[in-house]
Amino acid sequence: KWQTYVYVGDTLVADLDFLSRWSRWMRDDERGTTGRTKSDLLVTTAHTYNRVEGLPIYVGPRFRTRSGDTRVRAEVFGIFRTGDELTWKRENLGHRVLLELRQGNSAGVAIGGRLFDEVDAVEKWQLTDTEVGLNAFLFTRDYRDYWQRHGGQGYVSLFAGRGSELRASYGEERWISRRARNVLSIVNDNVPWRVNPLADEGVMKLLTVSGTFDTRNSPKDPRAGWYLRGEYERGDGTLDRAPALP
Repeated sequence: KWQTYVYVGDTLVADLDFLSRWSRWMRDDERGTTGRTKSDLLVTTAHTYNRVEGLPIYVGPRFRTRSGDTRVRAEVFGIFRTGDELTWKRENLGHRVLLELRQGNSAGVAIGGRLFDEVDAVEKWQLTDTEVGLNAFLFTRDYRDYWQRHGGQGYVSLFAGRGSELRASYGEERWISRRARNVLSIVNDNVPWRVNPLADEGVMKLLTVSGTFDTRNSPKDPRAGWYLRGEYERGDGTLDRAPALP
């Protein structure tokens, strides 16, 4: 599984969102037979091409097993960021580890934890991952800003159906600024990249409660149903540096 493609209108485009693909893979696997065990070794892209990472590549195993209504899944991914040089250094390395136990079929409870060292976008909703990645790779224009999250989180959730869930999580993570790097682009490669703004830096403890209610007949192309989502987050910690507001 190197790359998947989806239709947007009448156009076939690459599906660059690793996390959404992972979610679909897990839903498909959960339709399997009782007692099924499966493991894979994956090499895939994640997020999208950007000026602080280049192309982030995830490499590692994932494992899933099911016995009756009990399911266990685990993943251990190392992250290599191509950056401006293909070198083995701290700035180019990250990780994502997940372990989850889920009890119940159509409804039940799940408990899990994850460790992560990933780069995240400050704002994602204005443009799609495909638009952002192509503009960065082709035209030296990255319309998002980025920061790094390094830490761990535990969570418990109650779920019903395929899309409704109430989740509570608690974790501790370090926030770090990222610098824009001289990553490859096709057009105007000699033009400097826009500076990536400084982010809040420090160690924060985060309590998050979220809820999703989804009765859509199709998540990708819905024609009927409801989709409601809400989230409450409370943070506490110490910031080593907070950029001055203009």
